[in-house]
Amino acid sequence: MRLICRTSRTLVAMAAIASAAGCIRIQLDPIDVKLDVKLTVESQLNSAEAMPAPLRERLEQRLPDVLAAKKAGKIGETFDGYVDIVNPADVADAKLAPLIKAENADRLTYYQAVARSAQSSLAYVSELSGMKRFEAATTGEYLRYRDGQWKQKSPSPATAP
Repeated sequence: MRLICRTSRTLVAMAAIASAAGCIRIQLDPIDVKLDVKLTVESQLNSAEAMPAPLRERLEQRLPDVLAAKKAGKIGETFDGYVDIVNPADVADAKLAPLIKAENADRLTYYQAVARSAQSSLAYVSELSGMKRFEAATTGEYLRYRDGQWKQKSPSPATAP
């Protein structure tokens, strides 16, 4: 025990001398800052009150159409928090393009507001939202992963028959 303490003190003293001499640079990354940012972002993403009323109303009004398109396998969630067409053949569907464009525009607006408020990056906020949306997706919904591949969500082992 004493040997460890003496060794630790010696290492700390050597690091201090080397640092003062300009030989090495010691940098500490504050882990708690990232945790605080994540908690702030998560709380804002989970809070309907954090979303401006007009934006919330548009998303709620469009939700039945988004859910129907997901259930039909026409659109799915992406890893970065947006929706997209699953099958390129469905691009011709005149209802999908405006639905996706409006949904993604509102999501982008919200993610930007959360990122500004939490002093975080847009990419971080959108990907955290994407992760939450993947978790909330129902069995059979399509999810596009980081590798660009679409996969249907399968039942979790706990709920599988």
